[in-house]
Amino acid sequence: MEDSGSRKVEIAIKLAAVLVLAALLVLSATAGDDYFSDPTHYPQTLASLENKQAQVLKLTGACATTATLLAAVPDDATTPVADELADLASTFAIVLSVIFIEKYSLTLIGHAAFGCLFPAVCLFGIAGILFKKPFLKRLAIKLGIFGAIICLIIPFAMDVSDLIEKTSEYKIEQTITEAEGISDEINESKDDEGNFFTKAWEKITGGVSGLLDRASDLLKNTLETAAVLLATACIIPIAVLFATAWMIKLLFYMQINIPDDLSKRVAARFRRRGPKAE
Repeated sequence: MEDSGSRKVEIAIKLAAVLVLAALLVLSATAGDDYFSDPTHYPQTLASLENKQAQVLKLTGACATTATLLAAVPDDATTPVADELADLASTFAIVLSVIFIEKYSLTLIGHAAFGCLFPAVCLFGIAGILFKKPFLKRLAIKLGIFGAIICLIIPFAMDVSDLIEKTSEYKIEQTITEAEGISDEINESKDDEGNFFTKAWEKITGGVSGLLDRASDLLKNTLETAAVLLATACIIPIAVLFATAWMIKLLFYMQINIPDDLSKRVAARFRRRGPKAE
């Protein structure tokens, strides 16, 4: 009689687990997919990416304009600096591309995880319970952990990037301001037809405070800014991705032991804690 009662409790536990997994499958494929594939549900991460994108676009435009104007200065005095500034446009283009990839990956990963991966986890879990296949249960656990990890990759990478970028944010703004200042100064040295006044050449050859020295300082600041943006927008996310890949590799090589008689043990413990017979 006691064995019959334990068997019933065991079946009830398995049935409850299957029903819970089935409910989670439906929720993940419907409400979960809709929620986590909607970009409006990632306000902090998207705000960080939008801010970084705006900075890169503003910096690219300011440096490109300054490079064009410096290249037009008479006697090619500032042409080498202008060429270096123009070459940095490709670096900023790489940073901008990575930012766009991160923005779209945020919702794509959410859709892949909740629309495909987590439902697969529930299916493997249900199959493992119904057909008494421990390897399917282990696979479900590993896939579930894997899904949780990939959902956290981009937000975690952005948090790390923001911590580093805050220490050098003033440098980015300073570089943009300096580039705009040089552009305005060169434009003020032209007449209505775009020809340079004599005073423009005097500025270039005028010593430490001359235009050439300011352009050289701008180039140094721009190189430093480009290095910071590459680190925060590219290197850190890639490093996080490699670290995640390493964790996933360890996860799938890790042996997770699930007792074959787990439901029986739970049922037995449940009966021991239940009310004693009169």
